[in-house]
Amino acid sequence: MGTRPPGFDWDDAASKRCEDEYGFSFFDLVWVFQDEYYDHLDLGEREREGEMRGVAIGRMRWGLIVAVVYTMRDGLRRLIWVRPARRGERKEFNEHNGLSDE
Repeated sequence: MGTRPPGFDWDDAASKRCEDEYGFSFFDLVWVFQDEYYDHLDLGEREREGEMRGVAIGRMRWGLIVAVVYTMRDGLRRLIWVRPARRGERKEFNEHNGLSDE
């Protein structure tokens, strides 16, 4: 499904499901990590997967605020899943960054 940007990896089937459900692919999610306001939380080690997970909250290129679950694997940020941020997450994100809640 195309060349991945440097430093990123993902499962093509998960990216396709994202595109089918939300209208954008994991390729588009790279923008979230370039957003000057993005922030992340450490979700801790996932027992079943045996790796540390994080969630990034940030804006897509067109302004949609999303929550992106990812892990660091083999020096790459591996994107696992995304969903639009919930109302409270959007409100907190905007307040934390001094942005207007649209």
